Amino acid sequence: MSLAKGSSVDPAVVLLGTLALVAMGLVAVASALAARFSLTAAEWDAQQQEVLVVVSVDRWRRIMVRTAGVVVLVIGATIVWGAATTPDPQPEMGIVGTVAALMGASFLWLAHAMTRMRIEITREAIWVSRSVRAPLRTRVQDITRLQVRPSGRYGGVAAKAGRRTLFTASTAMPGYRDLISCFEDKRPDLFLAGGFR
Repeated sequence: MSLAKGSSVDPAVVLLGTLALVAMGLVAVASALAARFSLTAAEWDAQQQEVLVVVSVDRWRRIMVRTAGVVVLVIGATIVWGAATTPDPQPEMGIVGTVAALMGASFLWLAHAMTRMRIEITREAIWVSRSVRAPLRTRVQDITRLQVRPSGRYGGVAAKAGRRTLFTASTAMPGYRDLISCFEDKRPDLFLAGGFR
């Protein structure tokens, strides 16, 4: 963006904001490519026809976060543009606009991560996809306990292998009940008196 002479926006603020946006985009693209072409991803692709249970984030939540990101990003860019072209000096508006644009970009990043977040169970393995990383492969037999997660309005479960958390799922996620039913079928030893060990 070229700034007119006498612009009220500090060029350093705009430059830093632009660099931050570009860096976020480059990291997202690089991570997605690395995840997509990893050996684990190839194995995951080969087993997509065998998926029995899918647990993911509600589509409407992803759409809501993505929409908010677009709106906030456009508002931020508009504020920066307005501050850059106004004859009255308002350097604080340039900072506000840059921060808003970065927040919008962060919402878009979060929406992308929510789209990727899922747990898929096949006959042979559990595939956990998080953010832009390659899917993590584990087995139902690797789980040593299921821990109840009573957090906020929605509870959930955390699958543990010793002290390490393999994955977590919320009761608000579509497929959660199917996940629990799958564990009851494949690993009834994880349940004691209707609860989790």
